[in-house]
Amino acid sequence: MTWTRALISLWILFLLSACTTAGGQTAVPNATMTAVYQPSATADLEPTQTAPAQPQATETPLVLAVTEAAQPTSAPAQAAPQRSGWTAAYFSTRPEVDGDLGEWSGFTPAALALLLEGRENWEGPLDLSAAVQVGWDYQNLYVGIKIKDDVYRQNGSGEDWQVWDAVLVSLDTDLDGDFNSSQRNVDDVQLWLTAGAPKVGENLGAYQTAPANQRGLRSEVEIFAWAYPSDSERGYILEAALPWEVLGVQPQAGDEFGFAVVISDNDSDQAARQSLVGGVYGWKAADPTTWGSLRLGQ
Repeated sequence: MTWTRALISLWILFLLSACTTAGGQTAVPNATMTAVYQPSATADLEPTQTAPAQPQATETPLVLAVTEAAQPTSAPAQAAPQRSGWTAAYFSTRPEVDGDLGEWSGFTPAALALLLEGRENWEGPLDLSAAVQVGWDYQNLYVGIKIKDDVYRQNGSGEDWQVWDAVLVSLDTDLDGDFNSSQRNVDDVQLWLTAGAPKVGENLGAYQTAPANQRGLRSEVEIFAWAYPSDSERGYILEAALPWEVLGVQPQAGDEFGFAVVISDNDSDQAARQSLVGGVYGWKAADPTTWGSLRLGQ
């Protein structure tokens, strides 16, 4: 019995010793609690690396491009039209339409020296070329042209003027609305101007060929022309006032139009145009996208 009690006492002492040792390993806290919140070496990452990544600058255009491609009818706003052409200076005082281009002294002329038609008949700038100036006020669009033409022929009348020596003025009055349209429509105006028939200064006039529903003589257009033979060249000066009412426009400074001026030449006695010069490469009478542009300046 005594041996049994001794054995039990030793067992109890053993258990108490084991419990004390285990408790000592887990019950002693760090004095500052730092060890509880100290990150381990493997988890020591910068906050920005675990935060959700911000979209890169290149992501937005990709999304927009896909949207526009999927919805072709929802095209982005048309950028301001860009075509080669002129700026028409504003006339604060109405110029006299008398063939005297002295009133245009502050205006920069644009050359019409690109051969558009009839290479086999054109003999160079003295045969046919021109310099044109364009101005405006709230009543008219003004055109002043000095034309080099060694032989003047105008034996037609009305619409037939265009196959002889004459000037064509084209104006797309709704450039923003049909900038990419290669077909003429009701807002595309074309007027043939003659310096005289059969001589310069006799029976001057304007004939409208487009739009088709307004075809005919336009007596509202004021024209003056005179011939200027010299020792070095021959030709004529034509000055015209084209009423905005005829053109179907209510003008404002800054307005922009499709625009072109071309010169027809015929040195023969046959009613067939021989050559055509202008100021815009690739010009075609029936394609407004080839006409260039005109901006109304201040």
